Amino acid sequence: MVADTIAARRGEARLVSRDVDGVEEVIPLAQLGVESVVDVVALGDLLVLLDVDVARDRYRVVSLADGALAGEVEVPVGSRFADGLTGLALDDGGWLLEFELGAWYERLDASGVVRQDSLTLDGVPVAVEAAETGEVVRLGDRRIEVDRETEIGSTFVVGLPADGTLVVMVDEVTVGDAGIVVDRSVRRYGTDGSLIGSIDMDLAAEAVHIARPIELAPNGAVVYLFAEEDRVVLEILDV
Repeated sequence: MVADTIAARRGEARLVSRDVDGVEEVIPLAQLGVESVVDVVALGDLLVLLDVDVARDRYRVVSLADGALAGEVEVPVGSRFADGLTGLALDDGGWLLEFELGAWYERLDASGVVRQDSLTLDGVPVAVEAAETGEVVRLGDRRIEVDRETEIGSTFVVGLPADGTLVVMVDEVTVGDAGIVVDRSVRRYGTDGSLIGSIDMDLAAEAVHIARPIELAPNGAVVYLFAEEDRVVLEILDV
C-alpha cells in the first residue's frame, strides 16, 4: 500500500495497492478529509495514516477500515515536524509516533503522550544505540553490533523474522566535493550477532526518494519498494 503523492498535489489524495496478480485497489482519501499522507502502516484490519496539513497546522492519525473512516487522533503540539516527527511505527502495543527515524517514539493514549526509547516486537524490547563505529541493536539481553565505514549514518530495524535473525537497513553518508552520497545496504544478522547476509541497494536508480521503503512481510520475506520514472516496483530481497 503506497500513498499517491502526485495525486495529493491535485487535491486527490489516495492510497494505491496491487496484489500478487497485479490487481489494483484504490482508496480515495480526499472525501475523508485526508490532505497528505506522511506515512501509512497496517494494523490488523486497519490502515493507520499520519495525515498532515501544514497550511492549517493540522496533524492527526487516521484509522481506516474497509476504506471508511474508523477513527482519528489529533497529534498534540510538541509532537510534530518541528519536534522531530518522521512517521509512524508499530510494536506489540499498536501504532506509535516515530521521531528522528526511530531515535525515540511516542504513544498517544487517554492519559496523554507516553515517550518510549524502544519498541517491543514479539515480546522482545528492541532499541538502537550509538556506538563508536556505527550502532548497537539491543534485542532484550542480546547485543548486535552494526558497523559502518562512515561517521555519519543510521541503522533502521526492519524486523525480527521467526528464525531469530535480525534484518536492518543501514545508510552510510559521505560528505565531500561531490556533495552528499548515501550508500545503503540491507543486512541480516544471525542469532550470535554475526553478519550472515548483505545486499547493496542502488539509490542512484531511484527516481523518487522513499524515506522508509522496506518492510518485513508476515511470511518473513524482506520487501523493498523502488520508485522508478514510470512505475513503482516491489522487490523481494534474498538477504
